Amino acid sequence: VAPPPPVVVPSQQQQRPSSANGNAGAYAAYAAAAGRPSAAAAPAYPSAAGPLRGPPVVPSSAAAQAVAMLQAQRQQQLLRQQQQQAQQQQYVGAMAAQMKAQIELTRQAELARARAQQKQQQEDEQRRARQQAEVKAREQQQQQLVRAAEAQKQYEKQRVADEQMDKVRRAAALLEQQKALERRRQERMAEEARKIREEERARMKAQAAQAAQAQARAAARSPASAVEAGGGGGGG
Repeated sequence: VAPPPPVVVPSQQQQRPSSANGNAGAYAAYAAAAGRPSAAAAPAYPSAAGPLRGPPVVPSSAAAQAVAMLQAQRQQQLLRQQQQQAQQQQYVGAMAAQMKAQIELTRQAELARARAQQKQQQEDEQRRARQQAEVKAREQQQQQLVRAAEAQKQYEKQRVADEQMDKVRRAAALLEQQKALERRRQERMAEEARKIREEERARMKAQAAQAAQAQARAAARSPASAVEAGGGGGGG
């Protein structure tokens, strides 16, 4: 909207000229028509409206025409002012409507931008949530794989340890068995040696008994020999 021409608002003195100004204008027109000196050269006369320059206005046809012309000019000026004011008001209204429309468009744009931003934020949050869930799922899967590998490793380690322990137990059992066999062998050998010693003692005892019996029989057969034997035994 093109701005209207600037409105010139006349002051109160210009809108309503005082009687002095009106009388001065009328007197100037009258003096020009009658060939008299102007109001600047005329003497000043007091009046109720204030000091006036020039003599009092004398009504005449020229003065009436001048007053009518001034009134017509004033009416035209007022009409132009009213037209300018109307144009100014129309311009102000158009500008206000345009500004209101612009404000509404700006508000709608701001709302649309805010909604788009909120939607984008929601999408970003959802995407971050999905990414976090995927990362968490991968981490859990990785942890499960690690735990499974660790469990398998522990199982293998325990299996090897169990096998070694079984070997140790079997070796210990075999050693104990061998020790038991050795003890039994030693016991048998000791028993056999004891039996041999007992048999030897019994044999020696039997031999001693036989020798004693033989000596007794020999002594019984020859008393002299027995005496000699006894004497010899005593001498010995």
